[in-house]
Amino acid sequence: MASKSKNKKNDSPSSQSKNNEVSHQSIKSNPDYKQMYLELKDKFDDISKQLEEKNSKIQDLEQKNSKLHYALEAATDVRLLDDDENHSTILKKDIYDLQYSLENYTKCKGNVKFNMPAVQKLLAGYGSKTVIAEQNKPLIQAVLQRYVIEQISSYADYYFKDPDKYDKNIDGTETHVYKTARELTDLTQNLAKHRIGDDDDSVKVLPIILRQKICAALGNRGFNNMVDPKNKIFPHKFIFKFHGILNNEISKYRKIVDPEKSKGVEGMAGDIIKKFITLFYFRFKVQEPIADYIWFNHNREIDPSYMEGNWDDEEIDNNNVDFCYFPLIAQEFKNESKRHIYTLAKIVQKSINSTENNSH
Repeated sequence: MASKSKNKKNDSPSSQSKNNEVSHQSIKSNPDYKQMYLELKDKFDDISKQLEEKNSKIQDLEQKNSKLHYALEAATDVRLLDDDENHSTILKKDIYDLQYSLENYTKCKGNVKFNMPAVQKLLAGYGSKTVIAEQNKPLIQAVLQRYVIEQISSYADYYFKDPDKYDKNIDGTETHVYKTARELTDLTQNLAKHRIGDDDDSVKVLPIILRQKICAALGNRGFNNMVDPKNKIFPHKFIFKFHGILNNEISKYRKIVDPEKSKGVEGMAGDIIKKFITLFYFRFKVQEPIADYIWFNHNREIDPSYMEGNWDDEEIDNNNVDFCYFPLIAQEFKNESKRHIYTLAKIVQKSINSTENNSH
């Protein structure tokens, strides 16, 4: 019995712990076991270090993957940031600024002489049968605004139609870049449509992004003052040329008698040409989808949701469009569910039962 009790006592936890401690000490004191222990410890430390390095590499790869993911999202995102100068809010403000400049350039207040037969012919060209009286200056101003826009459009079309007429490194940079942008857009669209690949998102948006980036650059720098190799600054040749031509054209319909006032008004021409072209030819194309402009024809029904004029609500049903003197600016105007309007069209209205307008 005593022997059994002694054995039980030796098997107690404290006894086992002491035995393990002795055994461990024995191993550490044994040269062979000590060497084995040190080797195993070195291997364990080495494996732990390798695991740490691999974990660090995995974290680096995850961070790079995350950055690439965000970069891909940014590269395929065609939306404009709120502070982008081509964001719809800022673009709308600049359209209003152009309208204000046109009003100042064509204003008919003060001592002004009109070529009424020529003005009447202009108005008739827009489909209107209204007879203009010389005292109806707001109507004359509206006619002249439409004419100025059409003239500037014709200058721009002439410039962009044949880039080879201009030196690409001097006054033709804008038209050559504009042409190249259209070519790149068409080619990258063909690449997306007619070549197989696993990069659908980036390739499909490439034509859009190219158009946006190039047109944004043109909208920012296009037709700005030029700098020669000696750092001499001078007006862009296109602006300088058509500045004078536009003033000559408008003088066929209206002449400001006061020379100082006339000089001030004529000085606006170049800035208006630049504002119009950079908006209508460049910055509208930065939008996705592209913003377009729409003229409303004579006798079109009035719709206040995309037209503005000088009428009372109760008059709308009895009036139609006489002529439009600033176009509607909108995206996807024909698609009502996707339509986005930047600025309303400016129109002069007329009574349905009369050939004379009731706007001014």
